[in-house]
Amino acid sequence: MERCYCTKSELELFGPEKIQLAIENSSFVEIHPVASISDSNTIEFQITGLGDAYFDLSHVLLNIQAKILKADGTAFTVNDKCGSINYLLNTMFSECHISLNDRQISSESNYAYKTYIQSTLFHSESSQKNFLRAGMFYKDTAGEFDNTDVTAAGKNLGFKQRYERVKGGKIFDMCGILHIDLGTQPRLLISGTTIRVRLLKAKDDFTLLAASGAFRLQIENISLFIRKCDVSSSIVVGHEKALEQALVQMSFTRIETKTFTLSSGLKSVIIPNAMNGILPSRMILGLVSNSAFNGDFKKDPFNFKNYNLSYISLSENGVQIPMSAYTPSYKNDLFARNYLSLFTDLAQHNTNVTLEEYKDNTCLYVFDLTQDYSASDPFMNVARSGDISIHLKFDEDLPETVTLLVYMEMQSLIEIDKSRNIFTDY
Repeated sequence: MERCYCTKSELELFGPEKIQLAIENSSFVEIHPVASISDSNTIEFQITGLGDAYFDLSHVLLNIQAKILKADGTAFTVNDKCGSINYLLNTMFSECHISLNDRQISSESNYAYKTYIQSTLFHSESSQKNFLRAGMFYKDTAGEFDNTDVTAAGKNLGFKQRYERVKGGKIFDMCGILHIDLGTQPRLLISGTTIRVRLLKAKDDFTLLAASGAFRLQIENISLFIRKCDVSSSIVVGHEKALEQALVQMSFTRIETKTFTLSSGLKSVIIPNAMNGILPSRMILGLVSNSAFNGDFKKDPFNFKNYNLSYISLSENGVQIPMSAYTPSYKNDLFARNYLSLFTDLAQHNTNVTLEEYKDNTCLYVFDLTQDYSASDPFMNVARSGDISIHLKFDEDLPETVTLLVYMEMQSLIEIDKSRNIFTDY
């Protein structure tokens, strides 16, 4: 048996200190919308890539001041009992489109669900209670997602906390990260690349919750903050020389979402070819009321119920995943195995979803589809192609029309040449 002898870092007494000289300065610059936001549901930002500055896409912040009005535009008073859905900073937008030098990089039609899933599953309890709180993240109480009672008798503590920040029609402030896919990778965006961000507001009956009445959300002020880096001139020259023979490469995880409508009364569903072509590395599935998905002041759109599901599996090119399908029985509290997928298939142990929350309102099913359960690792796997089908069975007929939301992580790559042309592999 071969052995390799080693020393320890504590004994490396003569190594020089490492000093960073590549980035000479960095600061957050404020970007305002390109047009007035007063009467438009579409908000657009342009970050011009002039000069030698590089941009850090992992540090793009959204800052919003807003207030709630009655639907007719009159003032919202302390007697009006209306609050917001969770994580309003990002979930108030239904779409987010990102372009680099007029080449569209991502186009997300269910941006609100993407950001809710990421904030719920990929942030620890500490992060949710501190970092995300600036963006209006307050966890709803299990079993009370649709409860909009803000009196002392109200049981939904998360909704009541959000109401305290918006009550009386006062202007409230939110700030936090913008969930762009390119922000999941660490490389800076090379100079000369213009970024365009376009956000589309969701309907008011989607973003606001109230037991009675109609209301609307009005943005008073909105801006982006992005970290701009001044890079050493020698590095800039070196990059330009390298571009004469090679391309800038940025690999990242791109998110796609799909939705499927399941009619009331169904007890068994097979969705063939739910995904065709290049296959995702991970999928997350959840069921939500179709009326809430389309917007209803009385229903929380992030109330992922179990609907007495008794069987769920995927079929990738004819191979069942998992090999032994999930067969929960929620009536008998037998669902520990698929609950554990929130940890095993996300490769983390700090997912802040309790067993009770999972059963009642955060019933999401996670599938790591990589060969070696490495969807969370920083390297890319060999691309797989084919088709994926979804198989569902229920103990009882669906009591209402339901939307099946499918969240997919795709391994992707963009390349940039010397002329700043953008190329994608999707």
